[in-house]
Amino acid sequence: MKANCLTDKENMELRNKFCPEGSKLRESQMELFKMLLVLADICKEHKIQWWLSSGTLLGAARHQGFIPWDDDVDIVMMKEDYKRLEKVLMEMQSDEYVLQSLKTDVEYINVFAKFRKKTGQDLSIDRRRNFYRWNGVFVDIFTIEKNNYTVTRLSKVIYHNIQHLTSYIQVKWLRRVLIRFIQILHATQFFDIVKESFYSLMAYWYSTDFLKYFRLILWLTIIIPNLKRKSENST
Repeated sequence: MKANCLTDKENMELRNKFCPEGSKLRESQMELFKMLLVLADICKEHKIQWWLSSGTLLGAARHQGFIPWDDDVDIVMMKEDYKRLEKVLMEMQSDEYVLQSLKTDVEYINVFAKFRKKTGQDLSIDRRRNFYRWNGVFVDIFTIEKNNYTVTRLSKVIYHNIQHLTSYIQVKWLRRVLIRFIQILHATQFFDIVKESFYSLMAYWYSTDFLKYFRLILWLTIIIPNLKRKSENST
């Protein structure tokens, strides 16, 4: 790991280029580091395990800090630990920080939560940020749980593509109703039907009947025509 670290000189050159001292990005990174320490203390107090993830982990290993152009922090934990952290943060009385999730912000659509500063404005270009209840800098909290990867990805793609359309709705009450309606569909029967259909399709593909029909199609469309052409060519 050390062999892949940048030198102090290389890090300084990148920092001066992308986030020099006094820049909005550098100030945001310093605030994020402060928030990460606060969150780490909360997790330590409640014996919640977590670790750095994604660009934050890469930055810690390669840059001994932030990736110079990164504007958020990513952490991850097991789903069981997140449920405990969620309870703690929702009960927390803080003038500075808040848990932003589907449960705390009606405009929020992500299935992962954010530990967010209540005041200020983050540097993202998210279309929804003016709709959010809070807009300060944030730590993304991702979770890990056992699931089927393909089905989960399929569900995510459908969910986010449908939810993306709601960001164009300017009528507040209508946008919020549709957001919650889609979330209910995602959490209950609609996506269960999608998942079950996918499982059924996969089961059929690997069934004896499918292989039988596949062999029949193969014979009719490829093997028999080739045999006919060879016979015609030989005569």
